[in-house]
Amino acid sequence: MLLFDDPYYFSKLIGTVVLLTQVGVALTVLLLVMGSRGKWIQFLKTHHILLAFIVVLTAVSSSLIYSDVFHMAPCKLCWYQRIVIFPQIVVLGVALWRGHHRAVADFSIALACIAIPISIFHYLLQMTDAPAIHGFAPCDVTGQAPSCSGYYVIMYHYITIPMMALTASAAVLTLMVIGKMKSYA
Repeated sequence: MLLFDDPYYFSKLIGTVVLLTQVGVALTVLLLVMGSRGKWIQFLKTHHILLAFIVVLTAVSSSLIYSDVFHMAPCKLCWYQRIVIFPQIVVLGVALWRGHHRAVADFSIALACIAIPISIFHYLLQMTDAPAIHGFAPCDVTGQAPSCSGYYVIMYHYITIPMMALTASAAVLTLMVIGKMKSYA
């Protein structure tokens, strides 16, 4: 299958999904800031657990495809991001299965709030040469492990793997916040 023969095609697909997700999150946040309580926000509130599960499932699957199919070894910061996104599959999956929607939001928000700063730092590490940022890099400079400042993927001139992780975490955070909003008529 062409999608799994060359990482470029898979990255293009995932990059497009990430771009569309970013647009959706930005428009949703804009609607919330403007005080909208329309059908879109109600749809997200009604289906926030399922949508967050789909986001996390896509993120985890993509991460595993990059490492296990395309043999792209994750760097240390990628592992930290995986540590906080992987458990969400179980948390959100159980919430879907058991219907514990209110209880799971706080856990998902906490995990997303841990992942977002890691993703931002990792993305800045990749995209800048600032000594202030690189001075705190946890990367192995011996060449024995993948560098946190290097990147395997760059789509649309800005989407790298840390940007993908940031987008997934921001989407989950947005969905969970909407899910916790009080009902309205």
